[in-house]
Amino acid sequence: TLKGIDTASVDSILDALIRNMTDKNIQLNVLIQCLKSMFYIVKLAEKNFATENEMKIIMNAIFEVIAAHENDKDVLDKIAMIFIEMFSISSYYDYVSVFFVKIMQFAFFLINNKYNTNDKLVMLGLEIICTIGDEELERESSPHKITIKTSSTGAAVVNRPKSRKCFNQVSKDLTGVIQQCVALPKDGEDD
Repeated sequence: TLKGIDTASVDSILDALIRNMTDKNIQLNVLIQCLKSMFYIVKLAEKNFATENEMKIIMNAIFEVIAAHENDKDVLDKIAMIFIEMFSISSYYDYVSVFFVKIMQFAFFLINNKYNTNDKLVMLGLEIICTIGDEELERESSPHKITIKTSSTGAAVVNRPKSRKCFNQVSKDLTGVIQQCVALPKDGEDD
């Protein structure tokens, strides 16, 4: 919890997880444990996500794992949960905005992957899209909402959250995914 761990410990944990996740010789069970740990540490790593270079290291490590394990359902499941956790924290929407297209492509991959009949992965892909959409809708419906935080130096940091309109960047692909997911089943197909 936030009370039980300091930022230096979060830094050390992230460093260890990223080193292991990006190790080409990592055993699959160790990788899955690293991804489970990443899910839990993400909510404690706002300082790391707020620092652009650190955020890019974290995100690039995640995408490196996706590229190396795109056929492993357990790995994809854990990564989807990490993205959902990220976007459940409002400020992370701003931090990872440069990765929106790649995150959406990952979500589309989970939904469209024809070799994969794993309904859970399809639902996780949809949940990633919905979690981002929830934040965008919240920001669109309350553009004047202001949050004020105190920085480590004691200065007030004023934040006026704005929608980055992520869906505009992927609207064509998103429309296809929505149409696919709401289409009525053909004869012989499962609902």
